[in-house]
Amino acid sequence: MKKKTLLVLLVLLLAFTQCARVQQYDPETDFRATPVEGGKSVEITSYVGGKQTVTIPSSVTSIGGYAFNGWTSSQTINIQGHANWLSADVAWQEYWRSGCGARINYGG
Repeated sequence: MKKKTLLVLLVLLLAFTQCARVQQYDPETDFRATPVEGGKSVEITSYVGGKQTVTIPSSVTSIGGYAFNGWTSSQTINIQGHANWLSADVAWQEYWRSGCGARINYGG
């Protein structure tokens, strides 16, 4: 079990290293995530940090439904690796942004 937990934390850390250049995230406390694919990957289930702007790197392969529920127009989500909402929805299913009122920028 320790190996799986360590693997999940490592995957989270690697997934958000690109964000570190723009903002400092603590993947263990800013995002909630659950293991998927037998622990080979993780799915972001929510953001619980205090930043008004987050960047989701192109290395993120799964975001759960309602992950940004309650976000308002004063908050921003930057999506790397997806040129538009359709591309992101195909990758993560449309429910990842359900209940989200944030500005979402797609960066291809």
